[in-house]
Amino acid sequence: MTETSMLVAQLAVIVLVFGFLWAVVRSAARTLSRATPPALPLQDPVVSPDTAAHPILEPRAPGAIAVDLPDPEPVPVAAGAAVEAPGPRDIPRADRPDPGFLLHDEPAADAPRDLPPTDRAHSQSTAEVLATGIEPRLIVEAGPSEVGRELPLGGGLTIGRSASNDLHLDDSFLSHMHARILRRGSFFYIQDLGSTNGTFLNGQRVEHAQLRVRDTLRMGETTLRYEE
Repeated sequence: MTETSMLVAQLAVIVLVFGFLWAVVRSAARTLSRATPPALPLQDPVVSPDTAAHPILEPRAPGAIAVDLPDPEPVPVAAGAAVEAPGPRDIPRADRPDPGFLLHDEPAADAPRDLPPTDRAHSQSTAEVLATGIEPRLIVEAGPSEVGRELPLGGGLTIGRSASNDLHLDDSFLSHMHARILRRGSFFYIQDLGSTNGTFLNGQRVEHAQLRVRDTLRMGETTLRYEE
């Protein structure tokens, strides 16, 4: 055998050995790639930063999804006591929300309720009757006419020199429509109607003021007293 033939034979052996090694390495790489599960990217929208700490894969067609495994809660263990794994915590049935039950806000029991206009008027009139179980009236104490006369106020009245007034007084110092008595709820008020000589309550000239028991009103030369 010549030197050239020996060189060719050595090259052939080297090529065969290299090919065999390459085939073995490639086969091992394929086996490892099949055995290793695919990496799950943490940027996947299915995986949140919290669930990325303990993700597992559950088979679900087509493919797999990540399922969070919560950290087990620590269980106090007494000396020599057996340890039992905590079971799943069930929510009591009474505490579970019923999807078919619709909650409505109800007003508090002590919240004031608005009454219809008719009910409000009725309750107001009832309160007025209860508060006015008395007989408000005006008594003419002094003056050129009607001295000693008592006039029930009722819902109010007008006072003046004109005969159209509820209390007509023949007093030349009075205006034709001098003043009037107004009722507001359980109270009565005196109101001057722009008279010339004015209206005086307990010696003080007033335009509008509340009346109280034994108050005196002076109009012109006439003096009136309010009583209940």
